[in-house]
Amino acid sequence: MKHSETNTIGTKEIIYRFLGAALAGGISETLLSPLERLKIIHQTASMFEKNSFTVLDKSVPSALNLIYKYEGIRGYFKGNFTNVIRITLFVALRLCSFDYIK
Repeated sequence: MKHSETNTIGTKEIIYRFLGAALAGGISETLLSPLERLKIIHQTASMFEKNSFTVLDKSVPSALNLIYKYEGIRGYFKGNFTNVIRITLFVALRLCSFDYIK
């Protein structure tokens, strides 16, 4: 078998896969950000007696409406930047390492 026939992943292909996985991870995290924010509020709401709104006794749509009512559309994306950075790097490194080791 010639050297050119071996199945190796080139540096350019690794970079493309890394960037593609990073982009996919960032988009998915941004799309799920309202639910992530709701989860965090729900987890920490019992820690504070005087929350600006209460989500513990609400359904998901009602709680999302409360976030919108008190904080607007930006309320859904609070803390999203740090989550996008974390998820982007994690997904990209996991995919690239899996493809490289495979």
